[in-house]
Amino acid sequence: LLCLTLLAVGPAAAQTPTNGWISPTTYVSGNPLVADSAEYNIEIIFRGTNWTTPLKEAFIRSAEAMSQYIVGDLPAAPFAGRMIDDLTINAYLQAIDGSGRQLGVGTYGVQRANGLPISGTMRMDQADAPRWDSVDMFDDLVMHEMFHVLGFGHLWAQKGLITDQATNPTFSGPLANAAHPGDALIPIERIAGSAYHWREVVFRNELMTTSVTSYINNDLSYMTIASLGDMGYAVIPEANYVPPPFI
Repeated sequence: LLCLTLLAVGPAAAQTPTNGWISPTTYVSGNPLVADSAEYNIEIIFRGTNWTTPLKEAFIRSAEAMSQYIVGDLPAAPFAGRMIDDLTINAYLQAIDGSGRQLGVGTYGVQRANGLPISGTMRMDQADAPRWDSVDMFDDLVMHEMFHVLGFGHLWAQKGLITDQATNPTFSGPLANAAHPGDALIPIERIAGSAYHWREVVFRNELMTTSVTSYINNDLSYMTIASLGDMGYAVIPEANYVPPPFI
């Protein structure tokens, strides 16, 4: 005698995605086929209700590019009652100072024990964003400020990567200088005692100089990517580097 027991089988429980849009307001960069513990992920939380799809897409493109250029995972770290892997950014589109002045600002927040950020904030001026997006330049602004959230410029002094800051500041990181075309150390712009960008008169259209301009094509050099390596990130080798097509 053969007895069969039939078990009621319902639909498989849906798994919460860890990459892409994980909620209506939150996007996480990275390859969905790669474990988050094996890559660098950026979570973007779009705050407020005035975001347009094109403006959000600029953030997504920049975050996905960063996940390609930073190739090493960082240990998950606690922030605001949850574990962050690897960086969370609160993005705001809000009034800053009206049209044509400060276009946006990116800052890091809480840091890991090694100094690299767990959290950050990006604020883009709502008076400037639509115009810059209309000339395909909002991506450039977002990418620029996202580098600052990662610590570009802001963490240099803390990491001991600036020489002669008071008079003629230069960047001393060996990886970035190996990619620098000159023999001297990379010159840094000094404004009001702070040194957060590559020097404008030397690098001009490099994305991480002091000014992102709308009348020239900006360039993201491997020197800038390598500077993240000097800060402690694991970055893509120069032989594999391809500049982002949207810059």
